[in-house]
Amino acid sequence: MNGWRGHLAVCIASAVLLIGQGSIATGQAAVPERANPNAPRTEPDHFYVARRGDAFEYAKIPVNSVDAESRVLVWFLGVRKGGPAVRYEDGLSTGTLTCHDDCQFVLGATTAHGKVTHIGRIRVTNDPLIYAIMRDAQAGRLSRR
Repeated sequence: MNGWRGHLAVCIASAVLLIGQGSIATGQAAVPERANPNAPRTEPDHFYVARRGDAFEYAKIPVNSVDAESRVLVWFLGVRKGGPAVRYEDGLSTGTLTCHDDCQFVLGATTAHGKVTHIGRIRVTNDPLIYAIMRDAQAGRLSRR
């Protein structure tokens, strides 16, 4: 008898949990109210914070007090292999980023002190700074005006 009652209690608790989420009541998965897929998406006119000659300045996301005032300079190189390409300078590091796979990824190469320190493919959404730079490049906001 105790095993049967325990099984029934688990079934009732599971049903209450699902009803609370709205799955059983509506037949659909619960969606947070703030997530409205039909709402218009607002994006700024551009993500860069300033211009310096033909370069665009981007603010780094501060990780510590050293990065708080740090800026990355970006130059638009044009379209390469079907996607926009940029050159950047971040302190002593320089490199290039080229959109790949409809700009879901970038192919990047970084050098420091004249030596290649990193080559690879990065998902654009994994890095807010790369996302901002490549969104501006894709949208044509980094043209030399």
